[in-house]
Parts: sequence; structure tokens; C-alpha cells
Amino acid sequence: MAKDFINPKYFDCRLFIKPGDWVSIERSKDNDEFIGEICEVAEVFEKFIKIRTMKAQYMCNRWNILHLNGHKVVAGCFVNCPTLRQRGGEA
Repeated sequence: MAKDFINPKYFDCRLFIKPGDWVSIERSKDNDEFIGEICEVAEVFEKFIKIRTMKAQYMCNRWNILHLNGHKVVAGCFVNCPTLRQRGGEA
């Protein structure tokens, strides 16, 4: 299991997240608009995502993602989440 956490593929957002997915974000000290909320993903990049709220879109580092579609994300590692290929998507 320790090897899974070393594998860089578990840290690439593009393999696990797609626009339209739902994420729970860790608290932000600077902006509390989406604290404790479940936000919709607007865009996906390798190390961060863009989330959509009622007022604006925000960039969110992968380290701040707590849950992805109900699956727990630990320290920016998506080892507990199904890949897009496993979910029937692309990637």
C-alpha cells in the first residue's frame, strides 16, 4: 500500500476529476464563501482545479480537496477515488 502513495498518478487531478464533478473544499482563511460547501468543478488542471460558486470561480489546490464525489481525498492523494476510466469517462 505504501507504493500507492508514492505513485505520481495518484496526485494528478486530471485522472480523477472532470468538469461537473462535486468536491468538498478545506477551509480558506482568506475567503469563506465556500467553507463547508460542496462545490461544482468548472475546470481541471494537473495540480489544481477551478470551482464554481454562486458569485465567482476560484482556483483550488489539490491539497485543499477533502472529498471528490463522496470519496475521501487524503493530502492531495486520490488513491481512494475511482479514475475517470473506471467511472466510464476518458483519460
